Amino acid sequence: MPQELHELLDLSGQVALVTGASRGIGRSIAEVFHCAGAGVALVSRSAEPLEELAGQLGDRAISLVADVAEEAQVNEVVEKTLEAFGRIDILINNAGLMSPGPYSDIHAAEWHRVISA
Repeated sequence: MPQELHELLDLSGQVALVTGASRGIGRSIAEVFHCAGAGVALVSRSAEPLEELAGQLGDRAISLVADVAEEAQVNEVVEKTLEAFGRIDILINNAGLMSPGPYSDIHAAEWHRVISA
C-alpha cells in the first residue's frame, strides 16, 4: 500500500470481517485493510483461494470457509472471529449470491435470498 494511503487509512487494532474475500473486490478490500493494520477474518465458500490469501497475509488474518446464506454458518464465523480477535469493528458484506441469467428473469424469491444473505 502506498505510504500516502497508509497515512489516510490507519486501522491498527481494528478487526474487519470480509465476506466474499477469496477474489475480486472482497479480496482487494481485505488486502487493503490488512495493510492498514487491521486484523481480517476472510470469509468465502471457496476454501483454496481463501486459504491462499490468508497465507499471503500471514499475521492478523484468518480464513473461514462458510456460506453466508446459511445462518448457522454465519453464527460460527462470528464466533470464530471473536475467538481469534476478541472483537469485530468493521463488517464488509461483499458475498455475491446472484444466480446466472438476465435480471429480468429473476423471480421475487431469488431477490429475497440475495437480499437476506
